[in-house]
Amino acid sequence: MKFKLNDFAFAKAELDTYDLKSLNINKKEVLKKLDEEIRSSFLDLNDNETKEKRHKRFNIAGTKPDDYEEHYLEIGQKQQVICGIRHMNLDVNNPFINLRCNFLIESNHQLFEIYETIKDRFKVFMPKLLCFHSSNLRDVDRIGSIYMAATVEDVVSKKPWLYQKDLEFINVENDDYYDWYKTEYEKFHQEREDLKQAVTMNSKAIMDSSKRDGLLYKVYLANKQIGLIAGEKAEFMLKRGLYFNDIVIKSEHKGKGLAKAMQKKFIEMHKDNFDLVFGTIDFSNKPSLNTAKANKRVPIRYENFIEIH
Repeated sequence: MKFKLNDFAFAKAELDTYDLKSLNINKKEVLKKLDEEIRSSFLDLNDNETKEKRHKRFNIAGTKPDDYEEHYLEIGQKQQVICGIRHMNLDVNNPFINLRCNFLIESNHQLFEIYETIKDRFKVFMPKLLCFHSSNLRDVDRIGSIYMAATVEDVVSKKPWLYQKDLEFINVENDDYYDWYKTEYEKFHQEREDLKQAVTMNSKAIMDSSKRDGLLYKVYLANKQIGLIAGEKAEFMLKRGLYFNDIVIKSEHKGKGLAKAMQKKFIEMHKDNFDLVFGTIDFSNKPSLNTAKANKRVPIRYENFIEIH
């Protein structure tokens, strides 16, 4: 299936789901890149091998590989939507419909009108939610991840945090880090069962990508390991982006402001290699949101969910 429009309509609408005023982004230059990414994602999700893998991975009774098709539909005059099934945190029990439109979604009523047009294509999954993105906080049933970003210049301009100069970063070169990482996450989930589903541990493959980029460190204070920090090289809006994969602190060291000190020192160590720092943080993870805000990162995009009744 091919897109009928060549005026970057989807890219323009998607760009408007970001608040970029604090990041000095050239929107005209970004549009072509964003258009290419949208088309590439659409084609990849509709590749037969991809559909087979997703079908096998979720193993939902009554489904077939073609049910995982990413649809491109005309739903009104000059209005098109790209929609497909997703599963929150890869949980088979939490299916939702992801929406990409060539127009901005402005109301919940508008969402349900879209749903009435597309729902028959997804009924085998019995989806519970509709997902869309916005540049501002909206009145929705659930907020998922928030994109938080700042320029490196803004972060570095802040005064050092308490403990920052005392932190020692040791570059990770082998695989022994992952057992420590896993153990700390297990402790965290025991302490905060309310965040177990929202704040999940990264796979070793994701963390190893940080190691390959030279952006995975054990963090020490007074010769004792108190944390782990992982970043990744990721272009963002044609800028050199430093993406945060994770920041973990041992439970006995939490509440001392160490996370924001770790994050700022990490950015300062790599300030010459990046233009922006960004990452996604679950809305329910208030400590991580506060850490990001403390280092001048601001919300630039919201993942929104509306319940299907």
